[in-house]
Amino acid sequence: MSSYLHQTPQACGCSYSAAAASSEGGATGGMAMTFQSEYAGTPILFNALQPRNTGEFVAAVIVIFFLAVLFRCLILLRTFLEARCWGSSKADQDGAQEFKFWRDAGRAVLTAVTATVGYAVMLITMTFVAGYFFAVVGGLAVAEFFFARLVGAGGAGGHGCSG
Repeated sequence: MSSYLHQTPQACGCSYSAAAASSEGGATGGMAMTFQSEYAGTPILFNALQPRNTGEFVAAVIVIFFLAVLFRCLILLRTFLEARCWGSSKADQDGAQEFKFWRDAGRAVLTAVTATVGYAVMLITMTFVAGYFFAVVGGLAVAEFFFARLVGAGGAGGHGCSG
């Protein structure tokens, strides 16, 4: 292999534990790279959000589940609003819509909220705690099961938006 893996910690300018971890393929104090069942000591987005017992872990899984449901619903809401409300104005020859402040501000706010929730869900999943991962997957699946049909084929029973 390369001589880099066999350098001493002083040669690479890092501590002994970091050098040992990099040469052995492990990680010390960093993010887990395999799924784990242990949740204690693993923060959820912020250091202050760390379940310390089973009850807190179950509560965290429930909150994560509904956060994933919210994320999927925001995506479905955007699809609904584009199809039924925002996409109805006339476009010019290039296909661009005319500027309408409230429509475009609504798009921007919805995009910002959806991105924030989506990245939070991604970061939670990247903790590699199996319970959190399955809460995210379950939340996305449940939201799709219950709400996706409302967006397709006319959306929400055929009732459109005004304006």
